[in-house]
Amino acid sequence: MPQLHTTFVLISSVVTTTSLQPREVAAPGSDFTLNCSFPSSKNLNLNQLVINWQRGEEVVHSYYHGRDQLERQSVVYKGRTHLFEDQLTVGNASLRLSGVQPSDQGQYTCDVTDEQGGTLEKLQLLVAAPYDEPRISAQATCDGFIITLHASQGYPQPELVWKGVMDSNTTMELDSRGHYELKSEVTLWLNSTLTVTAELRLRVLDQSFTKSLTLHPPPGKISGFQSLFLDSMLFSDTFNICLQFFWNWVFWIIDHTVHVFLLSFFWCSFYLVHWDVMNDDTILAQWPLTMGFKQYVSL
Repeated sequence: MPQLHTTFVLISSVVTTTSLQPREVAAPGSDFTLNCSFPSSKNLNLNQLVINWQRGEEVVHSYYHGRDQLERQSVVYKGRTHLFEDQLTVGNASLRLSGVQPSDQGQYTCDVTDEQGGTLEKLQLLVAAPYDEPRISAQATCDGFIITLHASQGYPQPELVWKGVMDSNTTMELDSRGHYELKSEVTLWLNSTLTVTAELRLRVLDQSFTKSLTLHPPPGKISGFQSLFLDSMLFSDTFNICLQFFWNWVFWIIDHTVHVFLLSFFWCSFYLVHWDVMNDDTILAQWPLTMGFKQYVSL
């Protein structure tokens, strides 16, 4: 039986997070306030106040004649916008946008006109969310190792690059809030010390993560063609796990079989007698445990 060895796994991580955010950043599914202000006066007449929010040619929200005017509002914003009417007299024309969607991204214009003149403000809304720190793990199987990277709570899709591996399987799914759940797997054989690195980057927020995992092979390697085969089979930790499980199973069966056999043997030794009829009035009692011992008993 091959000698069992232990594979050492070292997981290290280097995390680099920087943030150079645009002026306004909103996460998908969140409620967000687009800020806008204008000079106010104590005698502000709301009937003479006109507020118009637009994104390009789309009307996002309009206010004039002392109330909201939503007849020309774009259908994509229906029921999702409101002004802070109790703060209009202090010069707050900010707009509350509910349930932010990726399609809301773009440049917004806040145009305010009153008796004193006009104010025009422009702002860029970016729909994005930073990712939580990714988690990397290693799982041994009977025919290799599976290295898995998990990342979540971010938007939009990040860039993922694996270093030290040939191929990977990556899936990204949106959760109920519109954030991405990322799972990426690589499968590899352990023939020598190997460092696997995953780099995750979200460029729109200038966010990046680097996660590294180092696998150390067991000691006592042999060289040549046999090394290529045995390193990955006989001396790999995953093969040893399967082999050890197999032998434990075999030994368990043998051990229990022997116990059953011995129990039956002693039972028969004390309670079973082989009777050989010797004559009309005597028989020979031969006990299995007393080899060669004979005792005559009368019927």
